[in-house]
Amino acid sequence: MPEQKQYNITPTPRLLERLGDIPIEQFRSVAELIDNSIDAFQDAIRDGHQFDQCRIKVTLPTADRAEACITIEDNGPGMSAEELEHAVRAGWSSNHANDHLGLFGMGFNTATSRLGLVTEMYTTRAGDDHWIGVRIDFAELIRRNSFLAPGLTRVKSDPALHGTEIRIRQLRLTHRSFFAKPINIQNIRNELARIYAPLLLDSNQPFQLEVNRVAIAPRRYCTWDERRTVPVERLGDVHAVERFDIPLPSRQYCPECLLTFDGDDVCPQCGQDNDIREIQRRLYGWVGIQRFTHPDKYGIDLVRNGRVIESLNKDLFMWRDDERSELDYPVDDQRNRGRIIGVVHIDHGAVSFTKDRFERNDPAWAEMVTLVRGEGPLRPQIARRLGFTASQAPLYRLFQAFRRNDPKAPTPWKHVLAVKDYKEAAAMAEWFYRGDPEYQSDEKWYELVERQDREIEAAAGARGDPNAPQPAFLERDASTGRDRNTSHVRLEVVAADSPRAASHRKPLPELSGKYHHRLVDMDFGVAAFSVAANDPDLPSGAPWTLIASVMSPGSHLFLVDLEHRVFRSMTLTALDGLLSELAVKTHTFLEQQQRHHVTFAQVLTDFRLGYAGENALEDAQLVSNARDTLHEIAVSIAGRVDASALAEMFEELDPNERDIIRKRAAESGVSDTADFVDNGQFLGYADHETVRFFVARHPELYFDGNYWLRPYEGLNLGSDKINNAARQTLSEQFDGYLADVVWLASKAPPDLARQNRNALMRAALSLRLLKPD
Repeated sequence: MPEQKQYNITPTPRLLERLGDIPIEQFRSVAELIDNSIDAFQDAIRDGHQFDQCRIKVTLPTADRAEACITIEDNGPGMSAEELEHAVRAGWSSNHANDHLGLFGMGFNTATSRLGLVTEMYTTRAGDDHWIGVRIDFAELIRRNSFLAPGLTRVKSDPALHGTEIRIRQLRLTHRSFFAKPINIQNIRNELARIYAPLLLDSNQPFQLEVNRVAIAPRRYCTWDERRTVPVERLGDVHAVERFDIPLPSRQYCPECLLTFDGDDVCPQCGQDNDIREIQRRLYGWVGIQRFTHPDKYGIDLVRNGRVIESLNKDLFMWRDDERSELDYPVDDQRNRGRIIGVVHIDHGAVSFTKDRFERNDPAWAEMVTLVRGEGPLRPQIARRLGFTASQAPLYRLFQAFRRNDPKAPTPWKHVLAVKDYKEAAAMAEWFYRGDPEYQSDEKWYELVERQDREIEAAAGARGDPNAPQPAFLERDASTGRDRNTSHVRLEVVAADSPRAASHRKPLPELSGKYHHRLVDMDFGVAAFSVAANDPDLPSGAPWTLIASVMSPGSHLFLVDLEHRVFRSMTLTALDGLLSELAVKTHTFLEQQQRHHVTFAQVLTDFRLGYAGENALEDAQLVSNARDTLHEIAVSIAGRVDASALAEMFEELDPNERDIIRKRAAESGVSDTADFVDNGQFLGYADHETVRFFVARHPELYFDGNYWLRPYEGLNLGSDKINNAARQTLSEQFDGYLADVVWLASKAPPDLARQNRNALMRAALSLRLLKPD
């Protein structure tokens, strides 16, 4: 027999370059490199090392240039030469891959080759007298047909420094153009805020992640306070947030196969017993009730070692057995909106290579599903029919208490912790995510829930229960025209046995309240409702009516058909209708007192000055609002655009414009021009026209949800030509609004008194249209 030939199957270095063809989104490639830094920190922490602040700095390019590069720096422990070699070796795995985000060396090589053609990696440890590094140049490796990459060294200024730096050069052309768009940089920040939220919110070890010198604020969870509870039969008190921490039996782990298994110390896949180790396992996290409902923004975040692998996963809302698959939630909302959210940590679970999905065939997945939601269906009737009993699983408990988005009569809204008005809740949620301190805790949300319950009680009173408590309405302050709290005010409405009683009426809190006229020693209590045109108490064809209460003197029911054609007007509103009715009643009362010298015009004028202030064309207020609006637009780029791009934008300005900005900044006490340019505040010192032209030059900074929601870069109308035409139209439209507001801001209040009323109305409407979304 001839001697058996051995075949060399060492792959060509081109293999590493081809890893870049794997379709991975840009933010995932950046996240892969961030994962490696996080792993280094967590390894060091497990070994007893302490960090005052774990910092990871990402620098992304902001211009489509040949020299553009990507840098990831950390102040971690650093690596030895051997560790550095392992870190860049494709396919290498440590004995502790189960505790890591990086999982295996392929991630590093895939991410770097996906982004660029040359990667340099430097690292140093505390006490080392220099940095060591390695350069991976795919073209050079292919030319030499060798995997040997040259080592690098560089001088270290301070022996105490420690950390690692990765720099990716010769970026692929598609990525250069991608990173040059500011909206894409912001989207990457948003994605990193989402996937690293559990890590950044962990108070046990402070992590700081920044992209282009802007710190990443984690995406917070808008849940009700976990101290709020509702009683459920057989389950006891269920918290609005149900937490769990479940210890699990340990398992064996094979670092060669990346496999966990039960049994002895021999891997069932490769048959080896080398380096098999026992891993401790636990399942922990929480499930809770979001303060608002949404058709998509609900579900469970599934996390591995601090990183969200699957966001808003809805698989746990499905019940499956060998024969069927049924949706358990949401099933009680006609629009299929949900509000159950949560975070489940499965640190021992297997995930896909691209880290966007947990492997469903891994035993850890089925184990997690059973522990979090229980063995049977969430819906109790179906569960009992199939022989399942009540469960103490956290999702099962939460479902029993909060499955509904609205209460089933006569249950009050506070027993399901739900906000009735979807749009109002969505607006409050936006303020929560923007970090407004008033909306972080749930007091304001609960006030809204209590208001809903008062409205139900008021409706019960309107159906004939004179003892039913009535809603607290807003009282208007005649001196300011604004609302103030009147929780003490009780208003009666028309009794149910009156022929004027009707159903299907929607309360209008913004019109309801106490109205007072300075010439009449009495208050008008008004309960306002939006009604249909065929409401039995609304005169045929009339847009509104004011009805005196049969139960309480001085109280009135205001019914208004908001769909009436008369309200398709620039000048007439429902408030105008209400004030005119109150003026008629007041004038009639004054005539009965023989006070004929007071005209109807005087009475109506007093009511309008007291309660329609927000519609007034007040000269000084218009000028002030215009200037405030332009300043708000100007400084809105601060924190959203990286410093290098801001510096370029500053240099784009006319030299005279820059001089004006510097002069005004100096007069305001700014001592360092570089700082106020880098932080984006410079435009706040610009002329109003400069702000307008800046928006026209950089519309991508303001649309697509950056300041206004209207899509700009996000337009997709079928062709580039149509998209560009639509962008041009949108830009010109908003430039027109800005021109109006600049005109207002340039005037002194006395000048406006001489202006045409229609011109003032147009400018005032432009002010409204420029409000941030």
